[in-house]
Amino acid sequence: MTAGNKNINRLYHHLESGIVIPSGYVSNRNRSDSETYLQIKEKALELEKFYNESNVIIPDSCGLSKLIKSAKILSDSWLKNDVHNLSNTILWDSAHLNRVSDSIFTLRDEKDIKFYLKKLTKGSLDLLQRDNSEAKNFLWELELLHMLRSHGVVAILKEPPDIVAEFEGSKIGIACKKIYSENNFEKVLSDGVSQIEREYDFGIVAINIDDLTPPGSLFVASSQVEMGDEISKLNDVFIKKHERHFRKYLSTGRILSALVSTAVLADLKKERVRLNNARQSTVWMIPGLTREKTKVFNNFYNQIMA
Repeated sequence: MTAGNKNINRLYHHLESGIVIPSGYVSNRNRSDSETYLQIKEKALELEKFYNESNVIIPDSCGLSKLIKSAKILSDSWLKNDVHNLSNTILWDSAHLNRVSDSIFTLRDEKDIKFYLKKLTKGSLDLLQRDNSEAKNFLWELELLHMLRSHGVVAILKEPPDIVAEFEGSKIGIACKKIYSENNFEKVLSDGVSQIEREYDFGIVAINIDDLTPPGSLFVASSQVEMGDEISKLNDVFIKKHERHFRKYLSTGRILSALVSTAVLADLKKERVRLNNARQSTVWMIPGLTREKTKVFNNFYNQIMA
C-alpha cells in the first residue's frame, strides 16, 4: 500500500486496426508502510468528520463504514505490532479506503453535497466483489471527476449526462457507465449516448470495467511496467470485442469518443512496496474526425493522463 510522493509512468501502444488511440498511466507513491497505514487512518477519520459536518449519517451496514473501520483497525494494529492475526480483508479494505477517499473529498464544494454523500452509503464498496451497487456506480463518476480536476480541467457533476467539462473553449458532456456484464453492453452504451444532450460541443462515454476482472483476487505482476501492460491488454480486448458497438453508437451526433478504464488492486512482486492501487485508461475515437476535433480530443486526453 502506498502513499506520499507520486511517480507517473506514461504508457503508449496501438491496436492493429489503427483506430484506437490509447494512452494511460500507472502511478506509485512511495513511503514506509507504518506511515502509510497511519495516513490512511487519518483519511478515514477525515471522512467521518466530513460526513458529520455535512449532516449525513454513515450507516454501520454500508460499504463505506466497513472500509473506514478496516483502516482504523489496520493502523492501530500496526502501531501495536499486532498485525499477524489480521485477515487479508482488513488490508484490502484499507487499500480501497485509500483509493476512494481522495475522490470523495472532491465533493467538498458541491452544491448538492448531501445528495452525493448519501449515494456513497447505498450498498457495497467492496471493490474486489462483483456486486452492483449505487455506491460503486457513483464512485466511478467521482473518480473521473477527481482525475479531471486534479489535472487542471474545469469539471462539474451534472445529471444528465454525469459530468460536464470545459476545455479549450469547448463544453464536453461525459456519460459515466460502470459495466458488470458484457452481455448488456450494447444497451448500456446506447443509454450513455442518449444521456448526452445536444447542448454540448463534444460527447464522451466513460466506461469502467473493473468488475469484469476476476472477483476476490489481486492482480499479480512483477513490476509497475508489467502491471500497466497487462491492464492495458484488458482494455484493448474489451474494445476489440465491442468495436462494432462503438462504431454504431458513436458514429452519429456529437458522441465522438469513448474512454475505457480499469482499476485493480495489484501485488507487485518485485517492487519495494508490493500493494498498489493501479488504473489504466484507453481511448477510442471515431475515425476520420476533422483536424480541429482531433486536436481538441488529443489535447484533452493528454492533459488528463499526464
